[in-house]
Amino acid sequence: MLSPHEISALLLLKDKPIPARRIDENVAALERYRLVTVDTHDNVSVLHLTQRGHAVLTRLLGGPD
Repeated sequence: MLSPHEISALLLLKDKPIPARRIDENVAALERYRLVTVDTHDNVSVLHLTQRGHAVLTRLLGGPD
């Protein structure tokens, strides 16, 4: 089960990738659940929702299954 902070982090990623430092305390759990990936380029880490992360958000927001 996701914590409110983890859900909030997913919502931040809903529309676009964000720098990992903005939600770094929740990144480990989100990665463990395979909801996000962390890409690092030029020493900047960026979080992206995975397909599974998009599916979880869709269900949380009342979208189609």
